[in-house]
Amino acid sequence: MADAAIQPSQPVANPPVVKRARRHRPAWHRPPEQYQSQSVMAALFKALETNDLHTFDKVISAFLALGPATGRDARTIHSLSSIMYDVLRVDNVAFAERLLQRGVPIRHDVFGAALDESALRCLALFLRSGYDVNEPEGATTPPVWAFFSDDEELTYWLLDHGANMNVDAPYWNMTAMSNVVQWGTLELVCDLLNDPRHLVDMNKGDLLHYALNRETDDIVPVLALLLDHGAPINEGLFARHRSCAERMHFMPQGPPLHTAAEKGNLKAVQFLLSRHADVSIRDTKGETALCVAQTNGHTEIAEVLQEAMAKYKAQHL
Repeated sequence: MADAAIQPSQPVANPPVVKRARRHRPAWHRPPEQYQSQSVMAALFKALETNDLHTFDKVISAFLALGPATGRDARTIHSLSSIMYDVLRVDNVAFAERLLQRGVPIRHDVFGAALDESALRCLALFLRSGYDVNEPEGATTPPVWAFFSDDEELTYWLLDHGANMNVDAPYWNMTAMSNVVQWGTLELVCDLLNDPRHLVDMNKGDLLHYALNRETDDIVPVLALLLDHGAPINEGLFARHRSCAERMHFMPQGPPLHTAAEKGNLKAVQFLLSRHADVSIRDTKGETALCVAQTNGHTEIAEVLQEAMAKYKAQHL
C-alpha cells in the first residue's frame, strides 16, 4: 500500500474514511492533544502528508527541546503521540518506527487503530517490536484482535503472525472464535474449523451461545458446523470459565437450548433437539428450557419443548 496524501478538515483532525461498518467493534479514539502542542501537531501532520521524515523528526526534537521533561508544563513525546493515528491511516511504517524510537508506546488502543485501518506494515512493526497480540486488553476484554477476527484477510494474516483463536479474558468468555461465529461469514467459520492447523478449541469461548447471537439467517448451519466439530451441546454457559461464572452469578447459565428458547429462535430449538439436546437440564436458577420459553412468551417454542419433555419423561419412567 503506497503512502497516501491525507486531507484534514482542520490541521490535526482525522478526515472521514469510508469503510465497512464495524459496529460490534470498539471505537478506537485518538487522545486529545495538549493545547500547547497544536501548532506542532499541524507541522507533524504536514510532514507526514509530504512524506518528509527528516522534517517530522526535526519538529519533534524542537518541541522536546523547548520545555521541561517533567511537571505541569512538561514537553514529552506523549504530548505528540496521537500523530500515530494519522500515521496508521496511511500505513507509513517509517514514521511509525520513528515514533516508537522516540518512545511512543504500543498501547492496545494503538494496535486496535492499526487493525481498524488494516495497516499491515505497521502491524508487523508493532509485533516485531514486542506487542503481544494474544494479551487480553483487560480483565473483561479479550485480546484486541478478537474484535476483528470476522475479517478473513486480517485474521489469516494475524494467525500467520502468532495470533491464537482461543484466548479469552480473565473474567469474560469471549475469544476470537466467539466473535467469528457471531459476526463472521458461514464460509469463514467453516474454513477456520477445517483448517489443518487445528486452530479452534471447541471447549473455549461458548461458541454455540455466541452463534445464537447471529443476526443473519444462517444460525442453524453454523450450529451444525460447531456440533460436527465437537462443541458441547449440553454444557451450560460459562461452564468452563469459572471466574466468569462466578462474576455473572446473578445470571441464569444454561446450555444452548436455553439460549435458543430465550431468544425465541424456533428453528434453532428444533435443530438442537434433533441433535439430542437434553430437554431436562436446568440452568443455574433451576429453570428448564421449557420454563425459559414460557417466561419469555414464546408459545410455539414452549409447545415444541413441552412435547420433547413428554417424550423424555416417557423414556425415563
